[in-house]
Amino acid sequence: MHCLFKETIPTGLGEFELQISSSSAFVVLEPEELSTVLLTAAHRVTILQTPAPTAELPSGMSIDFANAWLFYIYKRNAVIEQLTIAFSLKQPQPGVDAGPDTGQWLVAIEFENGIHQVHIGTPDEDWYASQIGGAWIPQKLSAALQEDEFALTRIEPNGLSTQVPEMLAGERFYFHYVIAQSPRRKSLQYPEEWDISTWEAVDQPRKKLEEAWQQHTKKPLP
Repeated sequence: MHCLFKETIPTGLGEFELQISSSSAFVVLEPEELSTVLLTAAHRVTILQTPAPTAELPSGMSIDFANAWLFYIYKRNAVIEQLTIAFSLKQPQPGVDAGPDTGQWLVAIEFENGIHQVHIGTPDEDWYASQIGGAWIPQKLSAALQEDEFALTRIEPNGLSTQVPEMLAGERFYFHYVIAQSPRRKSLQYPEEWDISTWEAVDQPRKKLEEAWQQHTKKPLP
């Protein structure tokens, strides 16, 4: 696989990396204001980045930061190309523990070292199944979502990896990643449990993230 795009995100646990990889090395970067557009061998990938909204976190919860990346992917021709978008901790340090922390309509992974806590999240297959029939769900994905063992996003030892589904020319696909960090601490509401502010921060619906991007940029969505 060829790396077409990557972005590094510093955290208290080390650097996380967002990377787009392809079975083809072809890529053209189209500069656009307030977004990144990649023309790959078979796709047009528009990436919007925004601070994730946190005003609606449950009472007593807070985070250091939360950022979101929204991906709008258009199949621009009939060329066969495999695209993978991954979000992972680049070089895990001793003392950093990681593990799955999923929820309803959410695939997530948690990282912590006793001082800092980070979550990465993205919509799960049940969320995509709820969108079947919509403009952003390709035909082959609709069929694959009927299979019990189908996984669009995999939880890896150091992060998440999403394989863009196969599409016909003219079809579109949407997904997003959200990362959030907070201190590692006990819950104010449930003192015997760990605080889940970062989990709540990455469990964001598409509509809220799009509204946050529009408020941040004052621009229309792609």
